[in-house]
Amino acid sequence: NMIDFESGESWINKVTIETNKNDSYHKDISFLTLITYLNDDFEGGEFMYINNTGKEQLITPETNMTLLMDDKLSHKIMGVNSGIRFSLITFFKFKEKKSKTLL
Repeated sequence: NMIDFESGESWINKVTIETNKNDSYHKDISFLTLITYLNDDFEGGEFMYINNTGKEQLITPETNMTLLMDDKLSHKIMGVNSGIRFSLITFFKFKEKKSKTLL
């Protein structure tokens, strides 16, 4: 299936020891989010999410790793303990269909 996107918004996210200390679980406001990790020379900064059984899952970032999630995934970013974590974040919004189609 093909997906039509109305818009995409991207930025580089910089997380340091001073930032993101109190990130709590949240859901993104976009229909689809891509996160690509640009480096891994830092400590901490893991991606924590609630899996489909209600348990916390931790993903340790690696350079060039990309995560894809929808607007229903509860997640948070753990604080960075040393170094700086850079990631490319892209939010996508779907086009609203004006009429029924096969796709």
